[in-house]
Amino acid sequence: MLLRRARTAANGRLLELQRDPQPGIAILHGRYWCEDSGRATCFKTCTDAGYPVFSVDYRLNFDAAWPTRRDDAISAIGWIKDTAAKFDLNPERIFLLGSSASDPIATSVVACRVPHLTDRE
Repeated sequence: MLLRRARTAANGRLLELQRDPQPGIAILHGRYWCEDSGRATCFKTCTDAGYPVFSVDYRLNFDAAWPTRRDDAISAIGWIKDTAAKFDLNPERIFLLGSSASDPIATSVVACRVPHLTDRE
């Protein structure tokens, strides 16, 4: 649980904020595995709703063969979980969002059941 304390400027009274760490969203872009576009609308929608959003890059089709796209996504999710406290995130509530060409990448990340990413049974 996050606990922050601050003194008010006007009268020096103590204010406390307590809340549980929030979920985060990792977005994989789509567009045929060969263009880096399609994230802006989704990114804005999620941040406007108050969620911290990570835009995940992965190597494109002409840069590297499968499974590098999946491996890049796994690495990114691992980094987000490892640094969750820095961003006030609950590492057990990181949501992976794929669209279009990134749907199979997101699905394969979950299907791999990498121990670091799926600590819970």
